[in-house]
Amino acid sequence: MGDEIKRRFSNPLASTNGKGNRLELRLKEPMEVNHVILREDITKGERIRNYQIEAYSGGRWVTLANGESIGNKRIEKFDTIKLSRLRIKIIDSDGLAQIKDFSAYFVAEKDFK
Repeated sequence: MGDEIKRRFSNPLASTNGKGNRLELRLKEPMEVNHVILREDITKGERIRNYQIEAYSGGRWVTLANGESIGNKRIEKFDTIKLSRLRIKIIDSDGLAQIKDFSAYFVAEKDFK
């Protein structure tokens, strides 16, 4: 299973990292995306308690996913959407949120069989 995850998620469309309540990821051009991988810097502790992932598509922000924790790694899957930007909004955390990795991916449906 680990090898399959590496195969599907070894080449992100875009990645970033940072601290704070909001983090934005900009793509070079609008692209189809259907997965996001989030990794928290757990050397500082698992701080994030509630978050929301949004996409900028069609001139507005739309919610793609909501979650309650990230920890070492969280893979969020959602319907394919063409977008130019993604952002994560930290709704609740114990201290300053520290995102080690925020990456966007497109995984073709054929890869799920």
